Amino acid sequence: MGSESDPRRRARVFADALAEQAASLVRAELEAVRADLDSRAMAIAQALTQSDTALLDTFIEDISAVALDEAETAARGEVEGTLASLAEAESRITELTRALEAARQEASVAAADADAQRLALELASEPSRAADSDETVRLMRVGAALHALDLSTRATELLDTLLDQMSRDFPTVAIFLVSSSAFKGWRGRGLGSVTDIGSLVIPRTLNSLLMQAESDRRAVTAFAPADSLLSLSGRGVTGGMAMPIIGSGRVIAVAYAESGEDASAASTRNGCAMAQLLGEYINRRLAGKQPLPGQKPDDEPASQPASAVRFEQTA
Repeated sequence: MGSESDPRRRARVFADALAEQAASLVRAELEAVRADLDSRAMAIAQALTQSDTALLDTFIEDISAVALDEAETAARGEVEGTLASLAEAESRITELTRALEAARQEASVAAADADAQRLALELASEPSRAADSDETVRLMRVGAALHALDLSTRATELLDTLLDQMSRDFPTVAIFLVSSSAFKGWRGRGLGSVTDIGSLVIPRTLNSLLMQAESDRRAVTAFAPADSLLSLSGRGVTGGMAMPIIGSGRVIAVAYAESGEDASAASTRNGCAMAQLLGEYINRRLAGKQPLPGQKPDDEPASQPASAVRFEQTA
């Protein structure tokens, strides 16, 4: 029995030794695996930390860019709003300036007319001066009209003033713009049934005072009966005239006027003389020989003094 137990005991001891050795190897292998896992986990953690930092930096950059864009947009909007306000203010100032100039012009013309009427009454009350009263009043009116033209700063204002002055001598007046095929109505007064001056078109093929004035480039007159009179009022016409308005070397418009059926030849000629004088003055303005306010003339205008204009005495 003793001999049998010794081998078994030795075998058990040997088996235990082998088991212990295997367990040691397993523990060592586990420690190596655990160390490798810890190393990998640490590397992963570091990688994640660096990635979070990069993402955070990118996020901050994106937020900063958006904030900068919003600030620039807001600033641009404020600047544009300010510029728009300034432009509106400048436009308003320009409108008020023009209105003020127009009011000054109207006041100046009204004052001149009042002076002329007052002088007419004074002259009419003195028989010794009655013969000269009409001529004096006309000359004063010429001065007032030229002053009104001097205050005009645009071509349309010049033509408006001419139309206003012509309407004082003629019941029917109109301004026609010149085109290659016709004369088209622009503004007018006393045109009878014509309510839309823009619809009034006179063909160039018609033998009219308009065509003659453009062709001759000077004022032309006619007395009834004459085919060249347009009879715009639809009533009887005793005479009329047309005055070309020249700009940039060509006739750009024609001022036209007709006297009434009761008008005398003398009053018609006086109105024609007045319209011609003012028309020629406008042509010198448009040619640069008579400057607009604030402009320097190119040369001295060869203007005819108002006292040299001949008017006929009317009955």
